[in-house]
Amino acid sequence: MTIAKGYRPFLLLAPLHLAAWGALEVLNAVSGHEVVPWDAQLWLLLTGFVGFYILGFLLHLAPTLLRRALPSRLPPLLLFGMAESGVLLGTVGQIGYPVGFVLGTVLWAVSIAVLAFALFLSLRGPPRSGPAVRKVAETVVVPLVLASVLFNLAASLEWCVAALWPSTYDAPGFGLWVGGVHLFVLGQVLLLIIGVSYYLIPRALGSDVPSWLARVLPALSISGAALIGGGMVLLPTSNPVWLALAALPEAAAGLLYFAGVFLLVLRATTWKPTAVLFLASPAFLLVGGAMGLAMAGSGHFRYLEAHALTNLFGFAGTMIMAMAFSMLAPFQYLSHTWTIRVLRVELGLLTLAVILAFLRDAEASPFVPGTTALLGATMMVAGALVVAGVIPVLYYEPKGALTTGMAKLKVSPPMGKH
Repeated sequence: MTIAKGYRPFLLLAPLHLAAWGALEVLNAVSGHEVVPWDAQLWLLLTGFVGFYILGFLLHLAPTLLRRALPSRLPPLLLFGMAESGVLLGTVGQIGYPVGFVLGTVLWAVSIAVLAFALFLSLRGPPRSGPAVRKVAETVVVPLVLASVLFNLAASLEWCVAALWPSTYDAPGFGLWVGGVHLFVLGQVLLLIIGVSYYLIPRALGSDVPSWLARVLPALSISGAALIGGGMVLLPTSNPVWLALAALPEAAAGLLYFAGVFLLVLRATTWKPTAVLFLASPAFLLVGGAMGLAMAGSGHFRYLEAHALTNLFGFAGTMIMAMAFSMLAPFQYLSHTWTIRVLRVELGLLTLAVILAFLRDAEASPFVPGTTALLGATMMVAGALVVAGVIPVLYYEPKGALTTGMAKLKVSPPMGKH
């Protein structure tokens, strides 16, 4: 699958940001205390790891998903520069430099605003020829993709306000920072993953979902994300039961999403060895969502970090890796077998990270150096593996004698150069 040059930096930097997050965890462990606070690390994961994968793949897939070309004036490298500056400045700013956090959030918001403007501007153009919909599952794609970008923009604006007016960071309600985090994860990430997976998985497996599911799922997931994101800001922390009630539509959406993916795998007519891996992501979503409901209903937030990492590594990370390895095949220059092997290693590392996050939160001490170091090292390996695989795929083009040598060795050329 050919990736435009302007979009490749997003797909290279995303796993590099993941490895950097792991390095910060190791730094904290070696120092014996949190040199880099949790909010700074969370910003790096949200925008640098998950956000960059979203930007890269959304820019690449938008013409296919929306059946319309993006505006030719969209400057991808300028967009990349603003987004990367937002990631770095936001991370540094959260460590203790408020000006950096302000600049980082503004730059990230501008990047998302440019992306949203380009996507909605493309809708003014004529649709591409060919059948508009081939599967029932595809009917959810366009509304979910467009809604996801709007949620990302709303989250970015909340973060900007939280940075400009520190009094709103932790208030009203649970605060604009936490509210923005949930708008991003449940709005941007969840909606986009549902939309893209319901486009790719049915085509890959030759299966489909019932029409009623395609009608109900977008309404539940969009309303659920709005209720939780808004509830985090508007509802009082003194009575968290109200927030738990507001989360019920999102819980129903998570169950329905898992059921839909399960049906797609169960009904597969074109079986693929990696098909069952697509079930891991919604399964993690159910676990992370159940933790969130339990914490909101009880008012006890001991497992807050484990809840966040279950959603970011288990839910988002697992599906992102499954899609990235399906579309890019990072180790194809060695063999397709290597790609499948490394994907399984990646999923194992992400699962281990979730387990370690639970173990760390379960400890009585607020900071556990040994578990923190292992968690960080695990993510450093996970990120480095993907970086090693995608560099040749995205940036290397064999020529001349080297091409002949690869052919003799029966090594496939990078997938990104077909």
